[in-house]
Amino acid sequence: MATIKDIIKSIRPGAEWVIIGDTYEGINWLDTIQTKPSATEVASAKVILEIEEVKEISRNIARDIFNTEVVKDITALGYTWQGGYDSAIRLDAARRLAEAAGQTTVTLHDVSHLPRVLSLAEVLQVVLTISQAFQTAFGIKQAELARINAS
Repeated sequence: MATIKDIIKSIRPGAEWVIIGDTYEGINWLDTIQTKPSATEVASAKVILEIEEVKEISRNIARDIFNTEVVKDITALGYTWQGGYDSAIRLDAARRLAEAAGQTTVTLHDVSHLPRVLSLAEVLQVVLTISQAFQTAFGIKQAELARINAS
């Protein structure tokens, strides 16, 4: 919650003043360049700062939800894999390395830590499935952040 000190610092940055207590009446304006804000200006600025605080809380909630959703397990080819961008990158790296080495299969481990021997095409399908889930969650988060920012 924005205090009157926060509000004055926001609307009159660098101004010289002191305050006794936490009310408008307690302000002793010392600045000779900037004018003392009116009580109405302070009240309006308080509302704006509080709205921004609520928006920041909402953005943090949206980010927390995304961070939880994005790493949920993903099922592809009948196996369950760890979700998320990092997982997709690691699996794709294994596929690329195997391909560069001339191999036709890759042994990956699912969320149960069981080895799964997959063809390069199957690994790519797993990577794309995980990537699509990530992109979907990312798009939802970005839309929510845009909605919060616009409100």
